[in-house]
Amino acid sequence: MVTREQAGRIEQFCRNFYEQQDFTHSVEHMNKTVRLAEFIASEEGANLELVRLGAMVHQLHDNVDNLRSFLELIKVDEQTRDRLVECVTFRPHRNLPPQQVSLEAKVVYDADALQVLGPYRVLREVACNLKARNKDLPKSIQDARDIEKAFH
Repeated sequence: MVTREQAGRIEQFCRNFYEQQDFTHSVEHMNKTVRLAEFIASEEGANLELVRLGAMVHQLHDNVDNLRSFLELIKVDEQTRDRLVECVTFRPHRNLPPQQVSLEAKVVYDADALQVLGPYRVLREVACNLKARNKDLPKSIQDARDIEKAFH
């Protein structure tokens, strides 16, 4: 898997990324996703280390090439890199069906999905759409509702 030093560098890389995001995708969101993913992983028997790291990197879905380059730079082995990228890119409502991905990717997805359905719900998606995707308010609200419906 990864060394303690590599894990620390991945965490710092992610903290730097989340500090640049909107308030609903902040470091707090990363930490919540990690905690939820660790709980689900312990219940489902998933690889806890991979799930923890996957939950940290999960929001880098629009920056997969940067993540891959960073993981190569710090010499994370290819299999682990691929598994972490899978945690970032797996979206069953958009791409691969669940039977084609690892348990760890499913756990990370579920940990993030719980927050889409949680207290921030539509607000979280609207804020992201307004800031990151430069959409107008009505389009942002509709897209957020579509995402929420897909997660349900």
